[in-house]
Amino acid sequence: MSSLEKAETGVMDRGSIKMATVPEKASFEVPPPPIPAKDIKETIIADVVVVGSGIAGLTAAVSAAEAGARTALLEKSPTFNNRGLHNAAIASRLQKKAGITVDRDQIIYTIMEFAAYRSNQRLVKLWAENCDKVMDWLTDMAEAAKIEVILDPTTKPWYFPNYPIIHVFLPKHQETLAQMLQDNAQALGVNIRFETPAVRLLREGKGRVTGVIAQIPMGDYVQFNANKAVVLCTGDYGNDRQMVEKYYLARQPWLYVNIHGERFMNEDLPYGYECNQMLQQPDRVAWAVWDAKYDQEWAKMKSQCCKNMGPPTYLWSPQQLTEALEQGNVLKAQTIEELAQKMEMSVETLMSTVARYNELARNGRDADFGKHPDRLTTIEKPPFYACNMEVRRMVILSGLKINTRLQVLDTERNVIPGLYAAGNVSGSFFGNVYPTTVPGLTHSRAWTFGRLAGLNAAAEKV
Repeated sequence: MSSLEKAETGVMDRGSIKMATVPEKASFEVPPPPIPAKDIKETIIADVVVVGSGIAGLTAAVSAAEAGARTALLEKSPTFNNRGLHNAAIASRLQKKAGITVDRDQIIYTIMEFAAYRSNQRLVKLWAENCDKVMDWLTDMAEAAKIEVILDPTTKPWYFPNYPIIHVFLPKHQETLAQMLQDNAQALGVNIRFETPAVRLLREGKGRVTGVIAQIPMGDYVQFNANKAVVLCTGDYGNDRQMVEKYYLARQPWLYVNIHGERFMNEDLPYGYECNQMLQQPDRVAWAVWDAKYDQEWAKMKSQCCKNMGPPTYLWSPQQLTEALEQGNVLKAQTIEELAQKMEMSVETLMSTVARYNELARNGRDADFGKHPDRLTTIEKPPFYACNMEVRRMVILSGLKINTRLQVLDTERNVIPGLYAAGNVSGSFFGNVYPTTVPGLTHSRAWTFGRLAGLNAAAEKV
C-alpha cells in the first residue's frame, strides 16, 4: 500500500484468527525506490489512465472513453477481476416496472447507522442518488448484448431484514457484468494492458498526478502519461500476501468459547457484532473449536454461503488448515480433554460446553443464541481443533479518502489534483460494519462511483 493509500484512517473491528507473522517492516511499509528514466522503455500518452480492471475500473474506463477521453486501463492479472453476484439499486427502471418502491432516505440512514455515522453522508447520498441512473445505463448495455438482468427474487431476512434492491446479471453474475464492460471498453478503443501492474504514480511535489509507471511481464517499465487524470480502482489488499498476513484474518462459523471454556454468542453474526461480543469476554479473546468433519462441513458451508447461509463467511480450506497447523496457529488433539489442556482452560467446562453445543446441533435449533441451524455442526469426531481468536482492526471497508467528485484527498484533506478513486480502494463510505441489510451495496458503489470517477476524470480541466 502506497503512502497515498494510507491517507484513510477509518477502520473496522472484526473477529480474527492469528496467522503467520510478518517482519516488523513489511515491503508495503517501505517507500519504493525511484525508477530511473533509463529503465523506462516505452511512454504511452492517454487522457485518462485507469488502474485496476475490476468492476469499478472497467466502469470508469468505459465511462471515460464514452466521454471522448483517450483511455488506458492497466491490470496486474491476466484478465479482469470479479466476484459475487448482487448489485444494489434504488428506483431502477426494472424496479419501477415491477412496482417495487424503496425509501431512498431510509436506505441512506440505514447505511449511516451501520457505520455508526463514521461515513461521509454526502458520499452515501451521492451513491443513493445515482445508482439508479448507472444501473439503467448498465441495463441498456446488457440489452444491447442480449444479457438478461433480473431482480433477485430470493432476498430473505436473515438476522436482519433486507431491502428488495438486488439486481443480477445472467448467466454468470459479476463475471457476465465484467465481460460486458470489457467488451464495451474494447469497442470504444480503450487501451487495455493485462499483466501490467502499476508500480508508481507520477507527481512532482504537491502538483498534479500526471501518470503511472507500470511494469510489463518481461520486467521492463512503461510510463503512461495522463493528460487529464489517473483513476485508481485497485481494490483492497486481498492479493497482497504480506498485508493479508498482517491485517486480514479469517472468520469461522464454528463453536466459540471464551478463556473459561464457555460459549457466549451466536458465532454467525455480522462481523462488527461478533467483535462486540468478543470484546465483552475476559481478556477480549475467544477460541474457535471444531472437529475432523471439517472437510465435509467446510465444503457445504462454502457452497451455501452465497445462497441462503446469511452473512459472508471466510472459511479456511483444508489446505489452509494444514498450513495453519504447521505454523502453530491451530491446536490439535485426539480428545476434548486434551484439547482443553492445550488451550489452558477448564476441562470440565469445555466438555460441558461441547456437549451442550452437540445437543443443540442434533436438535437443529440453537435455543441458547439463535444461530442458524445450517451453521450448527456437532463436535464429536477426533481429531479436534482449536484456534485462538482476537479482535483486530482492518481497512477492508475503507481506503483512500475521497470527496464527492471522487477525487483523492491527502492526509490534510486537500485534493490531490489529477487523482480519482473508486471501488474498494476508496474510502469515506463505510465504517464500523458492512450494512448487510443493503445487499449488493459494495458492487453498486463500485460501478456507480466508477462511472462518476471516469466521467469526472474525462472532464478534468488542465
